[in-house]
Amino acid sequence: MELFKWTLAITLCIFWELLNAQTVEEIQSKSGIYFDEVGTVLFYPMKWKVVTYINLEPTRELWKQTKNHQRKASEFCQKIKDKNWYHYTDCAAFDQYMRSKTKYIDNLKDLVAEYLSDSIQNPNHRIKRGILNFVGEISKILFGTLTQSDARGYNQQITELEKEQKEFLHLSREQMTVIKTTITSVNTTLQKVNQNERVLKEGLTKLSNFSAQKFSELEEEIRNVNLINEQFRLIQRGIDESQHSFEILIDAFVHAEQGTLQPQLITAEKIKQLIGSQKLPSGLDYPNFPFPQLQKIITPITYSYKQYLVYVLEIPLFSPTTYQLYKLLPLPTNVKEEKSTYTYIHYNKEFIFSDPLRQHFGKMTANELTGCFHPSELTYVCREEIPIYTYVPEMDCEATLLHPSTTRIPNNCEYRVLKLSKTFWIPLHMSNQWLFVTPQSETFMVLCTQGTTTFKLEKGGKLTLKPGCKGYSSYITLYAISMLSINSTNDYVPTAPVNFDCCFENLENVKFKELPLQVPLVNIMSSIDDLRIASMKVNDVQNLIKEQESKHNQRFYKITTWGTTFGLISLIFICICCSCCYCKCCRDCFFWFWSRLSLRDCWKQTHDKCCVSIYNYNGSRVEYSKTNTSPAISMKSLPEIGNTVTESPKRLADVTLKMDEELDCISKRTRSKRMFR
Repeated sequence: MELFKWTLAITLCIFWELLNAQTVEEIQSKSGIYFDEVGTVLFYPMKWKVVTYINLEPTRELWKQTKNHQRKASEFCQKIKDKNWYHYTDCAAFDQYMRSKTKYIDNLKDLVAEYLSDSIQNPNHRIKRGILNFVGEISKILFGTLTQSDARGYNQQITELEKEQKEFLHLSREQMTVIKTTITSVNTTLQKVNQNERVLKEGLTKLSNFSAQKFSELEEEIRNVNLINEQFRLIQRGIDESQHSFEILIDAFVHAEQGTLQPQLITAEKIKQLIGSQKLPSGLDYPNFPFPQLQKIITPITYSYKQYLVYVLEIPLFSPTTYQLYKLLPLPTNVKEEKSTYTYIHYNKEFIFSDPLRQHFGKMTANELTGCFHPSELTYVCREEIPIYTYVPEMDCEATLLHPSTTRIPNNCEYRVLKLSKTFWIPLHMSNQWLFVTPQSETFMVLCTQGTTTFKLEKGGKLTLKPGCKGYSSYITLYAISMLSINSTNDYVPTAPVNFDCCFENLENVKFKELPLQVPLVNIMSSIDDLRIASMKVNDVQNLIKEQESKHNQRFYKITTWGTTFGLISLIFICICCSCCYCKCCRDCFFWFWSRLSLRDCWKQTHDKCCVSIYNYNGSRVEYSKTNTSPAISMKSLPEIGNTVTESPKRLADVTLKMDEELDCISKRTRSKRMFR
């Protein structure tokens, strides 16, 4: 029983809803006209112009700086490519990402340049060329010849050096006999000290080197990784900002071509602030619309000037009165005398608007309404070019019928006659309602998803259908307006959990192994007296060695000084000779002197004037007279003559006189010229 009650209740509810969804309302008016409200209309008598501009140069400069910074980061990545911590950086991945982003943003930049009517030409910067200065190095090589005297000098120095070395070794051998007595105890002590020191030093050195190396490597690695990653983050921010700016500029150009504003560049709040800071004319109001509706009534004028994108906004200022807009529809009424004859009021303009108090009204055609702004489905904004009248009863037919105080039809209304043989349907604005006038009774069936309903249409009235339903009559099919939303994509919720503890772990202190410094050391104080004695003997030996080294160094300095002096003199002489060979004046002087000087003639004259030839003939005694000349006279003995020559005393006397005369001449000549001494 209970189940039957519940079933009956549900059936009644469904049937009641079906009846309420499809209704037929009878219209009692017999005026022959119907006012269908389509919305409101606002009028503006003037427009307010606002000029604003956007500088495009910062966007270009940002992209230029980003590319330069990325180039420097790439160069740094190439330098650290061989490092073992290279994979910790974003160099490899960011390089490919940067190439694709650079290509994309460059395309956006070129697209912005194409939109600009007056393209911004960057001045031609001349690249400053560096002067190539070639620096030449003159290699001077000096060639010397070793003479016999130089060789002897060098050999002598070597011999002295070897001698000193032998003396030093001999002295050292003598002192070693003194040291050998104490060296045994000293050696034992030093071995113990060295052993203890070596153990400590090796451990501490290893620890110091290892820690210093690891800490320096770790610091360098962290510093470089943080540096390159920070630079990549800066570049990423520059890329994002540049891409976002260029995309907004392109959208702004596209919207400007379509006559709309770019909301990222010009907002409603900004426009309100601009208008609010100005004093508006009295009796006019700023359009208080949301931005999507506001940008439909604002007329933008866009152009480019140098590096600026300029917007000139024409904003309409409204009159304070809001008018209700109606569409005039004919509603035929039956003439009593003839059953199929109907009359209706004829009108010249399709729309009429009136204020809420019905004190002012106006009319407009469909073309005039099309020229108005349409910010929303139920709102119209029109220029105040249409005349607005003050209501006077029975002055205008439509305005009089629209006024609520009207009780009868004015006499100035124009009627038209219509013959109907079947149902006449008139759709209403933005609704699932129809006006109908039928000359005879007609069955109308409504088909919905919940079921089917049948109505009986008689005379005239207004039919309302539920969205999604269809109506059928003998001659017509009506479809109700419906909004159907379908989600064509399946929602996907990822099942993989996000592990927030993956990357922010608590840092743990790194513990190094303790170095075993508690090494058992050997006592070395037992041999301290022997060490003192040995140190005194060793000091004496060192003093003697220093004396020998000072002697050796003193002689070495002398040899080096004389060798350097001789080398400099030889170098100067060779330079002078080379300079004279290449000097024209010196060559001319030398050739002149050589041409004036004849060695053979010079030698002959010197020989004839400075030397006396004495011929000794065997077989007779020759007496020589003394001369006053100091130099000795050179004498030559003639070769022996095989045959003995005998001469008379007279001939011998002549020869003696002749020789005396020659000697006197020679003596005088040598004294005067001083050619021989």
